[in-house]
Amino acid sequence: MKNRIKYLFFAIPALLLAGCFEDKGNYDYTTINEVWVDTAGVQTSFTLGQYETLSIAPNVKFSSGTGDETGLSYRWVLYAAEGDTFMEELSTEQNLAAIVNRPPGNYRVSLYITDRGREPNLTSMMNYTVNVIKNIVSGIVVMHTDQEGTDVDYIATPNTVPIMEETRHLADLYSTVNGRKITGNPLSLSTLGAYSNFNAAQRFDRIVIGTDTESVLLNGEDFSERRNAASLFLNTPERIGTWSASNKYQVSVLVNDEQAYFVQSYWILEMSGPIRAGSTLSEPLALAPFTFVPEQMASSTRSFAILYDKSGQRFVNMEYTTYPEPVFVPFTAQSSQLFDVNNIGMEVLYMGKGFGGDGFAVFADGSDRWLYRMNFNYRNPETGSYNLLEVTDLAKGKYNLTNAPEIAGAKFYANGLNGDVFLYATDRNIYTYQYAGSQTATRINNDFAGGETITAMHLVTYRVIPSNWGSYDEVSGNILYVGTWDGTQGKLYEFRINRTSGRLENGGEPLNTFTGFGRISGIALKEEADAIR
Repeated sequence: MKNRIKYLFFAIPALLLAGCFEDKGNYDYTTINEVWVDTAGVQTSFTLGQYETLSIAPNVKFSSGTGDETGLSYRWVLYAAEGDTFMEELSTEQNLAAIVNRPPGNYRVSLYITDRGREPNLTSMMNYTVNVIKNIVSGIVVMHTDQEGTDVDYIATPNTVPIMEETRHLADLYSTVNGRKITGNPLSLSTLGAYSNFNAAQRFDRIVIGTDTESVLLNGEDFSERRNAASLFLNTPERIGTWSASNKYQVSVLVNDEQAYFVQSYWILEMSGPIRAGSTLSEPLALAPFTFVPEQMASSTRSFAILYDKSGQRFVNMEYTTYPEPVFVPFTAQSSQLFDVNNIGMEVLYMGKGFGGDGFAVFADGSDRWLYRMNFNYRNPETGSYNLLEVTDLAKGKYNLTNAPEIAGAKFYANGLNGDVFLYATDRNIYTYQYAGSQTATRINNDFAGGETITAMHLVTYRVIPSNWGSYDEVSGNILYVGTWDGTQGKLYEFRINRTSGRLENGGEPLNTFTGFGRISGIALKEEADAIR
């Protein structure tokens, strides 16, 4: 099968006079050696995911059988499928290998081949149809840095996203989409998501990245930048500092440079604040970069979020209010003999959500280490109330970690939502601590390759999964990601972990190993908006 250009030569007006003159001339006729693309048995219609590479190697031929290919130039152009709207030039190479970053939909790719070796230049054209499908669903976001800056990758495997048939890895996705890398030293990677059963417009899927010079908010569906430091905050902070972000339902809370910012609306992207202490708390607050958002609605718990004040060494509650902005208040006076959430008196190293929706935190008291468990997912068994401000006994567990192996060198922590699992990791080793049983720690990993040190760790836990994903027990809490650095490149390991014992399965060997990163500094689970329940 051939695809040829149609050449049309317009005769000079003298043709109109041909009948008036005797034609006595001798003429030489030259056959045009036409360039064409042979498509016999060759794919001309393509379906690929957004941000995947479209590869086409045209079989270029000449009508006479041979020709000078050195005189040919190539131009690949992307058009909308309807209306011939020009989108972009993809390449000027003979063989196309270009990332298609357009939204899902139907497109046409046209190849123009120009023979510059003749006058006038002749151009042939070949059309291909391209169907771009949605490529980014739920999965893992990996933040990594090299000499050029900070970027993020998207990874989804059948182990973390059961509807996937094969592993999908989109590298350097921020720079691919936005045309640059993020500047500065990486500080935090957070994902925000919410789902509404009533209004599809209220569903959102966002990614927040912070460095010591920039903060950006991305659309989690395509990784396009929606906000930067100047537009992410209603009142732009004087500087970007160590921070984190989390959310539940439509509420999002962000901690930047020891101050908290807040937004309660799905359609507003700017963070208000900084949130101040109420009259019952002394100023100034110096908030640690951890946020705990209760499982129930803020109107029921009377809490938008719970944070830790480093200056007062205590937990503080961002109290629920509809207007004006919320303020931080202390909890009700406590009666517990274990500890007082209003007066911890230690440095916080980690804070997260664990089994039962409870709050967990690691504290340092000199060389001593403690794991505290807080009933921040409180429900009154008699009245059914979730109001945290009426609880006088929020302390739920206190565990001395001081004698746990290598605990003084622990840098990374993780809690399981699906069992009594608490993990901590040093530069080289990962431990599971049995706080609900023997209160002992056990090393769970095999040795990493020589020179590799751990730089990030994330235990995948879903709140609820879509019905077509299968059993919740088979999906959530079963995969652990670990990032390492050998001085040259970053690696990401995907391990299977027992969701109740915290022990690695598969003989401690990874299910998948991903390479080609800079130094990995953050790993986060991104839940697709339609998958969040």
